[in-house]
Amino acid sequence: MAQNEKPYLSVIINSRNDDYQGNAFERMRAAISSFIEQAKRYNLRAELIIVDWNPPQDKPLLKDAISLPKELGPVRVRFVVVPATIHQKYNSSEMIKIIGAAALNVGIRRAEGEFIVPTNSDILFSSELIQFLAQEQLGKEFFYRADRCDVSKEASNCASLDERMDFCAKNIIRVNQKSDESPHGLAEFPTLHTNAGDFILFAKEFWHLLHGWPETNNLGLYAEGVLCYMAYLAGLKEKILEAPLVIYHIDHNSRWKTPANKNKGIYNYLKALVYDRLPPYSRGRTFLNQTYNFANEIMEPFVRLLVKPEDLEFDLRYLSWQYKKTVVEMLKGKRSYIYNNDNWGFPEENFSEFILS
Repeated sequence: MAQNEKPYLSVIINSRNDDYQGNAFERMRAAISSFIEQAKRYNLRAELIIVDWNPPQDKPLLKDAISLPKELGPVRVRFVVVPATIHQKYNSSEMIKIIGAAALNVGIRRAEGEFIVPTNSDILFSSELIQFLAQEQLGKEFFYRADRCDVSKEASNCASLDERMDFCAKNIIRVNQKSDESPHGLAEFPTLHTNAGDFILFAKEFWHLLHGWPETNNLGLYAEGVLCYMAYLAGLKEKILEAPLVIYHIDHNSRWKTPANKNKGIYNYLKALVYDRLPPYSRGRTFLNQTYNFANEIMEPFVRLLVKPEDLEFDLRYLSWQYKKTVVEMLKGKRSYIYNNDNWGFPEENFSEFILS
């Protein structure tokens, strides 16, 4: 892609050269190489923005560590380096090495594509999805969602794109589809596809209107669910793409689903004692809904006290009363659906950037 040519789509990922969660570099390498080859095959005019957040001082930058094809075709690759001085502004900087939402917002704020999709560094797009995007027929009145299919980690070892796509289609562990369970219980509002936020795509101007991806230190707020309702309240209509227009997530040992320590029994006891006894239909009824919120509010501090985040074994958004409370308040007009302040994405910072095209 020529330097002065504007891309149709901006794809944004964040990472750092520390092999987070084991074999992360190989999963990222597979995702990047697959995307570039697919874009070349179907002529998708795209930029891939890789936000190198808080890079380790003793290792090369991602721009030097990742091997890219010599010919990028219609793809422009941009590495944006966010230094440790920015990372250290966050209260949680000692505990985690990447502030994920903030890193994505650095990319979103600088993206030049007509449409933008932030995602994770181990996400593969199905070839059918890339072919669909390359048609450049997206509507600016929609926000697009795609189901995420979790696939075996061996997908990163495949030798070719076609082999990898075939492997993914045949080795699906689970499919993260739209749930019928509403986070708000309000009959006058729709239940959106909030399950797995690795593909939430809409026009650049709406990303700027909404001030990017919602940033929060609350692990239970479930930011991607909040973002979907933000987009809805901004006037966008949800459009769920159907298979085979899907994304594949290369499986790994996630902190959200692998129970590991001695507190697992205590945690499961609390969950069974309080949460599991509440019927799903209670979410739409006033008295029972208040009981549900109250039980969640009581239970959550115990869970966070007794169980480490990496030991959580079910989706935290169904536990967190803060997520439900935030969505309900936005829908009822009791709080703004714009979550971040005007400084989202650090627009005044002149981060180092390296461009390949």
